[in-house]
Amino acid sequence: MLHKYHLFERFRLEIELMIVDRETYEPLPVAHNLLTSSEGEVLTDLHLSDVAFSNEMIEHHIEIRTGDAVESFADLHKRLHRGLQRFNDLLSGLHAALLPGAMHPFLDPADKTQLWQEKDVEVYEKYDELFNVHRHGAGNIQSCRLLVPYYDDREFAIAHNLGRMILPLIPALAAGSPVYDGQVHECADCRLHFYNTFHENYPEIAGGVIPEVTQSTEEYRQKVLEPIRQALGQADPQGIMPAEWLNARGIVPRFERQFLEIRLIDTQESIFSCCAVSLLIFESLRYLANCRQDIYQQILQFPTDQLRQLYEDAVIRGENCEIKNSEYLHIFNIHAASLTGKEFWLALLERTRLAQQFAEYAPFYELYSQEGSFASRLLKHFDLVRGEKIQPGKLKKICRELMRCLQQNEPLIP
Repeated sequence: MLHKYHLFERFRLEIELMIVDRETYEPLPVAHNLLTSSEGEVLTDLHLSDVAFSNEMIEHHIEIRTGDAVESFADLHKRLHRGLQRFNDLLSGLHAALLPGAMHPFLDPADKTQLWQEKDVEVYEKYDELFNVHRHGAGNIQSCRLLVPYYDDREFAIAHNLGRMILPLIPALAAGSPVYDGQVHECADCRLHFYNTFHENYPEIAGGVIPEVTQSTEEYRQKVLEPIRQALGQADPQGIMPAEWLNARGIVPRFERQFLEIRLIDTQESIFSCCAVSLLIFESLRYLANCRQDIYQQILQFPTDQLRQLYEDAVIRGENCEIKNSEYLHIFNIHAASLTGKEFWLALLERTRLAQQFAEYAPFYELYSQEGSFASRLLKHFDLVRGEKIQPGKLKKICRELMRCLQQNEPLIP
């Protein structure tokens, strides 16, 4: 039976990680080994303590998540990390370990990607046929997903429309993928670069990533999901791939659970960092939800194309993006002509008073204020420059250090 929660009453957190060889750091397609019972039954979820693990589509991906909706971020990173350590212990028998980050630094997805063959095989094979998962955008992306509940249509509309305002600046906080194919690229958030363009032949699927305003679940189904169904009609006449599953906007509803899923957070270098980033986004949404009615009307009328411009700049420049739209800043009670992405998030950190309410995460916010996003800290730590082709030995050093951060549950410090 569905247990419905009110907005901000609970949340869920899901973090994608990659299974790799402990020495070569090449991806290992062994998720099924861990998700098979002693009787040979493939498990939908593996529960270790109160933490759940599951797989979706790609054999070298694994997802760690809260076993159920939780009330607070207090100590959450410790709980998830304990489960992660137990999972890593199981992986050691396969000479494997978990690698964090939003993109593997040197994975060749054309050569190393294998589809999950244990469940929903028809769906994944059809998806591969249409979009080719053996490339960046599917075989080499990991995200941290924050799910916010809604109780009814009113709360659905509020959560969706507030989330729409936060989405553009998430890369300024969470960018963590400047390296792939063994090279440093121009984007701070290369994962989102591929996310934006992966369904290029069917633009209805991503819909510009930043969605339009919606007022109800029925309106959403008609304006968003129905065009996806129609666009895929000839390519998928049997309707093998549900439109709700295909939907690739930055915030998408999970109607069967009555949660909205925020999808633009890069997996960070540690569970601690993932939780700290998600907490600031969650509390910023709550802060925005307490705005005056006239501010909410401004939110409903705010042009989507301006939000998309902010987003595109943040994908490229991370926390160094520039917000020159004073009307956008005013919605967050920030009275300035312009700010950088980092200044925007530090302003919200001050308004939400998170560092005081959740002192355990204060070191992360201090690190962000001094050194910036995971993407920036990665470049500084390893003395990398844009356009650099990274030597194999250094690529392995990057993987080794990121695995250490994950295992020790510590942020990467330049």
